Amino acid sequence: MVVVANVRLLAVLVAVVVIAGVAVLAYTTLGSITVENPYYVETSRAIAVYMKIHNGKLREVCLVKAELAEPGMAMVEIHETVMEGGIHRMRPVERLCIPPRGTLEMKPGGYHIMIMGDN
Repeated sequence: MVVVANVRLLAVLVAVVVIAGVAVLAYTTLGSITVENPYYVETSRAIAVYMKIHNGKLREVCLVKAELAEPGMAMVEIHETVMEGGIHRMRPVERLCIPPRGTLEMKPGGYHIMIMGDN
């Protein structure tokens, strides 16, 4: 698979994170949910997006979906990296919950958003 050229730019600029049904643009704050230091790493096959998401609310919130503002041929999934048989593998995750006043750190070797596509 080859990532579409225009998806590279969209990876950080318009990656939209849906938290508990509320869309949050990667560089903004909505209520007491904040996104800090979003960045991406591009490979020949995909783009991995990392960030910290802070939950300032008094209740748990869950990251349930990630999508591009302008979807096209790219597929976007929430992933985690796991060790299986001595090999790092990625697998999709349905939801990531952030405890009240907690932080979810998406970083290499852990949770991240994968943008994959072909052209």
